[in-house]
Amino acid sequence: MKPNSAIVLAVEANTGIRSFADIREKHPSLRIATSGNDGVNHIGLAVHEIMNRAGISRKALESWGGGYVEDERPASCLQAVREGRANAIFFEAIMTAGWQDLANHHDLNFVPIEADVLLGLEALALRSTRRKELSAFSVAGEARDGGPPRASHNAAAAH
Repeated sequence: MKPNSAIVLAVEANTGIRSFADIREKHPSLRIATSGNDGVNHIGLAVHEIMNRAGISRKALESWGGGYVEDERPASCLQAVREGRANAIFFEAIMTAGWQDLANHHDLNFVPIEADVLLGLEALALRSTRRKELSAFSVAGEARDGGPPRASHNAAAAH
């Protein structure tokens, strides 16, 4: 069974950051450990999409003296916070021992992702899923009459 996981932003409590609004208003020097947005890594893609949708671009973060400490491996990102190279981490797999160890030894604020950002991501995912469905129907040869695609067992199996 696949574990239930979530992508989470945790910020060292001494920054005073408890929300994305705090980040936008206070312009902290956050050094966020996460994966790079290299077009391949899903964590990096998601983190940068969330930050952009929250109105916090890479350029803005860097102009405040912060930035990203990037590594594709979660253990390296957790280590960056432990060593002080980062004062925040934006990653998934919070149920793992590494995350639990970090939370037990660092005073962290877990920052909730804003509702409008989540709704935007959900809409983006639905559009993407719909495009994939339409593509699968086309590949399966459905709707040759020019009408809207129709589900069939064969098309559903093509997913």
